[in-house]
Amino acid sequence: MEIFTLIVQEIMETEDGKGTMVMGYAFGRVSRGDKVFFYHPSSKVMNHEVKQINTSPEEVVGSAQNQVVALAFDGVRKGQVHKYTVISNQTKIDVASKTTTFNNPELFGLLYGINKFSRDSAFITTLTYYLNRAKFLVEINTAEEPIVENGVASFKKDTKMVVQAMKNTDGTTAIPVYTDQYVPVPDYNVLSNKSPKKMMFTTLKLASNMSMNKHDGIVINPAGPAPFFLSNDLLKQLNLK
Repeated sequence: MEIFTLIVQEIMETEDGKGTMVMGYAFGRVSRGDKVFFYHPSSKVMNHEVKQINTSPEEVVGSAQNQVVALAFDGVRKGQVHKYTVISNQTKIDVASKTTTFNNPELFGLLYGINKFSRDSAFITTLTYYLNRAKFLVEINTAEEPIVENGVASFKKDTKMVVQAMKNTDGTTAIPVYTDQYVPVPDYNVLSNKSPKKMMFTTLKLASNMSMNKHDGIVINPAGPAPFFLSNDLLKQLNLK
């Protein structure tokens, strides 16, 4: 499935009064009839079908990709949608299983807005909320294979593990973390690459602690469409829980 995400910038009632129309920039493709999810800290996750797509007040289209759009939804009240709601075709997954890892579509979507909305306190508050609650993937190096019991992997007590780090062009290093299982993992400028790489789950707080030891920060989705670098100083200001 192609990833689609949109950050809501404007909210209005539909002309017939039966629903709500939201406007924002569509990253990826969205089509009429798609089932999408609404993510915002102030509301429960909603799942609705796209009833109409406008690329201008006069033009209604069947699908749109990588452009400003207005999406109409029936049965959605204007008060249920907030500015900086993330609309995505990806389901949030916060419990890992044998076949899935964590997905953070709300955070993945917000990262697209860093450059445009970083001066808006409401956006930063929403971003910080999801940063604090996300479960990330991080690369580690270990020469030993994990012990798997009932689908849960663990390592022996004295197993040596090295967290992967990336070297920036200015010589600083950062720990790469990933919001979702489908985000590409880079294979360049990686340090400590002598043993097979594995993926481990972590929180931004734990990754921050690892960064403070000997690195200069964290980079989220370094090979993704909207990489985001957080320096150690910025991590301290976020008051991560």
